[in-house]
Amino acid sequence: MRLRMGHAGLAMLTALQCASLPRALGAGHVDDVSRHDGKNASWARSFAGTQLLFQSNAPCPPVTSSELGLSPKQRNNRPVVFLHLHKAGGTTMCDLAQLNGETLDDVQPHENCAIKGDGNWLDKNGIYPGYSRSCASRAEEARTHSFMAIERWMDTDMCDDVAQYAVVLRDPIDRLISNTIFEQAVMHWDTDTSSILEMVAPNASFRLSGDRENHPSEMISQGTAAYDNFLVRTLAGPEVFALPAGQLTRTHLDEAKRRLARFDAVMVLERLEEQAPAQLSHFLGWNRLELPRSMAGGGADAAQPFSDEQLAVLKRANALDAELYCFGQKLAEARTADALASRTSGLRALN
Repeated sequence: MRLRMGHAGLAMLTALQCASLPRALGAGHVDDVSRHDGKNASWARSFAGTQLLFQSNAPCPPVTSSELGLSPKQRNNRPVVFLHLHKAGGTTMCDLAQLNGETLDDVQPHENCAIKGDGNWLDKNGIYPGYSRSCASRAEEARTHSFMAIERWMDTDMCDDVAQYAVVLRDPIDRLISNTIFEQAVMHWDTDTSSILEMVAPNASFRLSGDRENHPSEMISQGTAAYDNFLVRTLAGPEVFALPAGQLTRTHLDEAKRRLARFDAVMVLERLEEQAPAQLSHFLGWNRLELPRSMAGGGADAAQPFSDEQLAVLKRANALDAELYCFGQKLAEARTADALASRTSGLRALN
């Protein structure tokens, strides 16, 4: 099956419908992945520019308090480093940053709030696979930027003493489906779903390598990394991000968990309506949280492109991402509870 949305453009993306999903899903599920139940749909749609399509129904394993890391810190005038996972609401986070008066340069509003070197288009940013910004460089940029999005892999070193870290997570299968539809409709990526499955075959390395002059600009969204445990790769850093398909291990997962536990604000797209107001207010100090635009509206339907069997393959290939997302859900619940508790204690102190 060829997936050709071509010049349908962004208008199609603003009105994705789920009505066509049962045709691809048969009985409505692939193992423990099912059509999304629609909860928090308006928030998620505005943040991601698309409807939530799928959700995992598998129970998440328990998480210990030690795994959740240290208590998140308050901002205290530190700049925000926002990890923008492609197709997980980063554009709207950039809009909210501007709405709340964050200090940006003239280019950032056009690059989803990424400074040069942190964006997802490698050639445009002058970076290459393996690139990492040092904490000294991050601290220097923090002198003139109060909000910096990273829409690539995380840097080798996290700069906790320099910045406040924030992220919005999304169900891995839902994200990669959304990524496929977006890249096809808006970026005119001419491929088919069978070719995408070849990207997650053992040792596949589509658009994972290159030197400074000949690097794969679409590495973030149109290659092996985008479809093989994208979340673990992104959090674990530049070396892990560039590994061939099937080469990620539980050691990489554990490192990604440790790094995620160091984030101050952790939210999941599927529960933004309850998590974002508390966390963005408490950890980032944002008082204006009205959504800057609604992605609801008219337009053509876009069918979910993968077959039942293909979704099953993608689910198996992204098992580490599913576990990390489970951990992230628990972390997001804990961060929200921390924010709400601090707000309650603050109100009591005023009375």
